Amino acid sequence: MKKHAIKFLFFLSLLSTTHALADGQSVPINYDDISFFEEPLAISLGPATLNANAIIDQAAQYNSQADEDEYNTFIAGNFKLETELPNSWQLGVQYFSRYDRLIDDKYSDNFAVFLSDEWGIISLGNVTRSVTENVRRDRGVGNAVLGNNNFLGQLDETGAYYAVDFNSYNFSITSDQDGRTEAGLVFEQPRGVNNYVVGTRLRYGNLSENNAFDTHADTFGGTLIGEYLHGSLQYDAQIGYELIDFDLNNNNNEHVFGALGARYQYGAYNFSLEGGLGRYNGFNRRAFSFGTRFDIARGFSFNTGINYIYAKDHDEITTVGSIRYEL
Repeated sequence: MKKHAIKFLFFLSLLSTTHALADGQSVPINYDDISFFEEPLAISLGPATLNANAIIDQAAQYNSQADEDEYNTFIAGNFKLETELPNSWQLGVQYFSRYDRLIDDKYSDNFAVFLSDEWGIISLGNVTRSVTENVRRDRGVGNAVLGNNNFLGQLDETGAYYAVDFNSYNFSITSDQDGRTEAGLVFEQPRGVNNYVVGTRLRYGNLSENNAFDTHADTFGGTLIGEYLHGSLQYDAQIGYELIDFDLNNNNNEHVFGALGARYQYGAYNFSLEGGLGRYNGFNRRAFSFGTRFDIARGFSFNTGINYIYAKDHDEITTVGSIRYEL
């Protein structure tokens, strides 16, 4: 019954935004915890425009499980090349690449081709996590990363994406080649020094697309998010529910999760504090993160993070400090 209710809400969200309009959007294909802060550099290349960001992060970190210091180098670049067609449509490509010295697959990238007009933007490529980027709590400051903060079931990385704006609403939907789908709807309303955001996201995924699981099981989930911004102080919250349908033993498992966060900026100093709770397959899940960022000069910053995660009677603490430069 719960699975059918989630499916009904999912398709209802699709029908409610059929006549929306949008303009000037881009495809969010950077899914890393380290995000770009500066505006991209724009270069004119004949009839096209190239927008580019690059970031370099040199970190020292300690992990309670490895019980030793580690030194990591992270480099990422984001590029968008677009041109206007005679009918005023925007045609372009986006490319995101990253290098992370401490992970097994050191080099990775995402690619997307898109077409946009006043009705919205449609894209093909490694875009199936773009809806999550549109409808989620803001990331922590600096090197803060809150774990256990999303669905377990995922989509294949390659698929199609569509997004549209209408007044204060943004609707986005993505689907992979196997028909797994995620859709999100966000409402944002600024009022003076205050800003209010409410959103919902619904996903039909599978555990086989999650590297942490070696099994095939469909998942159906939904989240609600809320955000309140007053000047330099921001609060946000998320609550989510996911149903995992195991075909082999006909056993259903529920995954529930929630999180609260706060961010504050004082001059060149930025702070974030987040915490989350969850439960899956009879095990409690907890997470905590605290992060800071000190802006030294344009593009230069010093970042720290303390991240704690607990799942299935296993806990882990990671502390990170890094010097970051963004072009």
